[in-house]
Amino acid sequence: MQNDTVLTRCNGCGEMLYRDYGQYTKDFLMVKKDWGFFSGNDGITHQFCICEKCYRKMIKQFLVPVMETETTELL
Repeated sequence: MQNDTVLTRCNGCGEMLYRDYGQYTKDFLMVKKDWGFFSGNDGITHQFCICEKCYRKMIKQFLVPVMETETTELL
């Protein structure tokens, strides 16, 4: 049987975020930004993922709080 495990790492703390048979075993935030005109990164794409622990740490630093809404139906 073929092993269908893909490894993803948190760019913040380096924790492994595994995907087994099409399902990630831990939730994380994936960000992909294609920078355009009028930026210092014109023509560059940045992509990273961070685990929930690093996400919480990151948003605590924001001057404007993250807007939260409750999701009643999870897929």
